[in-house]
Amino acid sequence: MVTCLSVSMDGTLLLSGSHDETVRLWDIQSKQSIRSLAHKGPVTNAVIMAAPANMFLPDSRPAVPLPRFSRHLQASEGGGASEVCVRPALYTQEEELTYMQKADMLNLLMNAVTDKSVYGDGENTKVRVSELEEEVQTLKKVNKDLYEFTSQLLTKPT
Repeated sequence: MVTCLSVSMDGTLLLSGSHDETVRLWDIQSKQSIRSLAHKGPVTNAVIMAAPANMFLPDSRPAVPLPRFSRHLQASEGGGASEVCVRPALYTQEEELTYMQKADMLNLLMNAVTDKSVYGDGENTKVRVSELEEEVQTLKKVNKDLYEFTSQLLTKPT
């Protein structure tokens, strides 16, 4: 029984996991199994993910240095263990902004956009504003007509 499915970003591959301890990679167009991988237990979740950009570069380093397992294991047995905190997130080196900082940044961006679009080109801006005002009036009229039509239908005696 199939328990999980995942489709690649380009839509050419399908990954299926099942209770029979196998993971299969399928070519969607030809409906053929490309590869079958054995697992040591039922597969309940499988996901196709894009590889990080620097994964195949030989000189790339992880964002958080991980200790070698043998050294880490021996250090914890000796009592003088040094703990390493690893957060499973991308770019964890950056400090997260508070709600107020995000609100301030959003306000600055909105003001910058308003300043550029309203006070910018002069003639082009005036033409665009008049077009938008005309469109608003048209939409108000359509809305009013629609409201009157529906209210007549609802209040009409049958």
